[in-house]
Amino acid sequence: MAITPETTLKELAIIVCSHLQKHGIEAVLTGGAVVSIYAGSTYKSYDLDFITWATNKAIQKAMRALGFTKDAGRYYVHQNTDFMWNSLPHHFPLEINRFIPGTT
Repeated sequence: MAITPETTLKELAIIVCSHLQKHGIEAVLTGGAVVSIYAGSTYKSYDLDFITWATNKAIQKAMRALGFTKDAGRYYVHQNTDFMWNSLPHHFPLEINRFIPGTT
């Protein structure tokens, strides 16, 4: 699947995750992108945050092969999409919660 200007956030997450797996990199999608995918149009995120245990070198190699380049900051960008990709360090806390409206 190619990355085009019409590629959705969810499709891009699938493309990137599948590509990383092919390069032997395990990654977990986290943050606002998960909320956007789960909540639909209720919340919009324009970046994909992944937690991974891979080295920066391995990540850069895999992302370059997919057509992403690293910007001056922490994000990887692709010429065919406005969505950005970010790798968070593996020691970043990952917590899964289930919020049920009306409960405390």
